[in-house]
Amino acid sequence: MTRATIALPFLLLSACVPPPPGIHEVLKISDQGKFSLNGVSVPREQLRSAVGVEQRRVPTLFAEIAASPRSDMEDVKYVVDTLKAAQVRFAFIDEKIMNAGKTQAMVDSKPN
Repeated sequence: MTRATIALPFLLLSACVPPPPGIHEVLKISDQGKFSLNGVSVPREQLRSAVGVEQRRVPTLFAEIAASPRSDMEDVKYVVDTLKAAQVRFAFIDEKIMNAGKTQAMVDSKPN
């Protein structure tokens, strides 16, 4: 086994670490092409400035993109380009998976 063979798995695993602490905000893309940032509707023409304001306010900003399965790919590309331009780290999330525990917790917390 060569050093390269041993080092490769470690290099790959080192890229699979959770992001450092920071503020995580959800940027949703609806199937109608509408955007919202943390539940606040943002018109397309104001998205870049809204993300820029948040990035200046929170330097450790992370965006979680929740795109409807029926979203137009041009809208998804626009969001990705916007986040990259603002140097915001991001990931795509599936709200059904992310909120599965929350939904159950809400059901469990209802009074009998």
